Amino acid sequence: GITKLHHGFAGMLIVGVFTGSCLWWILLTNVAGFFRQKINRDNLIWLNRISGAIITIFGLLLFLNLKT
Repeated sequence: GITKLHHGFAGMLIVGVFTGSCLWWILLTNVAGFFRQKINRDNLIWLNRISGAIITIFGLLLFLNLKT
C-alpha cells in the first residue's frame, strides 16, 4: 500500500501505468498493421467465422454452467 509518507510512489505508479499502457497500444497497433497487410478478404471472412464460433461456444458453455 501507498501511505502518506510515500507520495512520490503514487506518482511513479501513475506514470508507470500510463507508460505501460502507451507501450501496449503501440505494440498492438503495429501488430495489427503488420497483419492487415498480410490478410486478404477471404482469409478475413474465415477468421471472422472461426472467432464467432469460438465466442458462441464459450457463451453456450457459460450459459450451461449457470446455477439458478
